[in-house]
Amino acid sequence: MNILQAIKTRKSVRIYLDKEVENKKLTNILENAKLAPSFLNRQEWRFIIIRNKETKERLVNDANCPSIILECPIVIVGCGKPFDQIANTDQSSNIIDATIALDHFSLAAIEHGLGTCWISIFEENKIKEILEIPKEIKIVALMSLGYPKDPSKTEKKRLPLSQLIKYEKW
Repeated sequence: MNILQAIKTRKSVRIYLDKEVENKKLTNILENAKLAPSFLNRQEWRFIIIRNKETKERLVNDANCPSIILECPIVIVGCGKPFDQIANTDQSSNIIDATIALDHFSLAAIEHGLGTCWISIFEENKIKEILEIPKEIKIVALMSLGYPKDPSKTEKKRLPLSQLIKYEKW
């Protein structure tokens, strides 16, 4: 599969098969995610891999995470390490970099027949407590990972370019 096919195929998967993700596939996906560009090549992202059912239950019950994480084999917690440099956009580069790395992760998963879903509903401080994440680390997003129950559902509803793109001025 080429990158354009992966981009067109990627969809948020919320229902997974009860099938473990092989370590070799996970490692390959992580190897590809780490190739993401980063500000000054700092590579300030970190991933926590969660397979443990009890940990997932704590995240749902104590940190207000959606129940989708109980259904998937793996949950990725994407974090950004602090860095004193702010990108010219007034946004912390570690957040931008971690987001790009997670996007690389989601696209690499497609190559292995796996699906992902970005999860941004959670209580950050509770997750930090449960996973013993240092206070200064920023949790950017969670991402589910697993084999889609129905991989044929790949239609994405997107606005037409005419509603999204401006040329030269707003």
